[in-house]
Amino acid sequence: MFSNKNFRSLFFSQAFSLFGSSLSTIAITQLFFNLSENNVSQNLGIVLVLKMCVYIIGAPLVHHFLKVFKQKKLMLTFDLVRFFLFLIMVFVAKSWEVYILMMFINICSAGFTPIYQFQLSEIFDDKTYTKAVFISKITNNILTVLAPVVASILLLFMSSKLLFVINSFTFLISFIFIKNLDDRSTIKKSRSVSNVFQSINIFLKNKSLLKVTTLVLISSMLGSIVYIKTISFIENDFHLSKSYMSLAMASYALGIGIVSFLVTLIIKEINPRRAMILGSVISLCVVLLDTVYFNVYILFFSWFLFGLSSGLIEGFMQVILKKEISAIDRHAYLVGYFSISHLGWLISYFTVGILLGSMNQETFFITMSFVVFSIFIFYGVISQKSWLRRYLISSL
Repeated sequence: MFSNKNFRSLFFSQAFSLFGSSLSTIAITQLFFNLSENNVSQNLGIVLVLKMCVYIIGAPLVHHFLKVFKQKKLMLTFDLVRFFLFLIMVFVAKSWEVYILMMFINICSAGFTPIYQFQLSEIFDDKTYTKAVFISKITNNILTVLAPVVASILLLFMSSKLLFVINSFTFLISFIFIKNLDDRSTIKKSRSVSNVFQSINIFLKNKSLLKVTTLVLISSMLGSIVYIKTISFIENDFHLSKSYMSLAMASYALGIGIVSFLVTLIIKEINPRRAMILGSVISLCVVLLDTVYFNVYILFFSWFLFGLSSGLIEGFMQVILKKEISAIDRHAYLVGYFSISHLGWLISYFTVGILLGSMNQETFFITMSFVVFSIFIFYGVISQKSWLRRYLISSL
């Protein structure tokens, strides 16, 4: 696959973009600490909510107004804008300035990612595309774990503002790789798209995709547990150092990485929807296990299985989008999926962080078991697979 120039360019561009985004999380946290030590959590919460809202609304807007341009030019523009915006971050002195800059940065990300996914789907056939998706997921999760470690080390020798400079250059490197991409045609207007949010509408009207997207909400719930609750479990419940938090995050990334690697070896034997169902069942079993007994070692094991489940669910959702949508409509569907999946993340962050955030450990996992089970049952009820519906209902 790496012999393909276009894949090579997309792969390294996305890798550097993701690394830059992960660096920015640490840099922004440190910046908020410097600006207002007592309001770090609140400020980060605002940035996170704004990010999800921008992703939900921004992707359809970008798709509607900018689809007259060539894909390559769009990606170059998004990288260049992010490069300059992160440089401007060096000069901010107020929290609201960070909100505004991050809003525009996230708009660029909301435009860049669906085009990247569309480009990737155009390069390969179904089998090779699936391998490409999972190889990308392996790399992305390694970088997600590695970037905070690198950022933490760099902050020992420099200020958070200087880290933003390094951060900005990751997008410049991404820009250079995109320059090597073949100049493809403009994003063709989908036959179904007629207004700004029609990309969401046409996705919602596709009952088959909408049903299986329900399972993606389970993956979002798992990710929210990992991203929001890890530090609380490690420091408040187990009274351990932050190094254990890194190990926990690495366990989650390792789970995604291993399942992604295995899938590339046995892709011919796998039914995408059944793989997503398997991931959902694994996640439900793990959350139920955590209600019975939970310590730091169980946490590492659970986070690993959460990663495995998320890898199955989200990875094979991309495969389904590739297989079942025609090329002319694919970008519109990818934009719709991008928005709807991030709505799921917004719901998950709100559920895990706000509704359930103050619960004790046991009550939290009991409640999450009910939430995950309810989502899975809902999928079974609305699924066209009558055998699954009958099985789930008979199990109640």
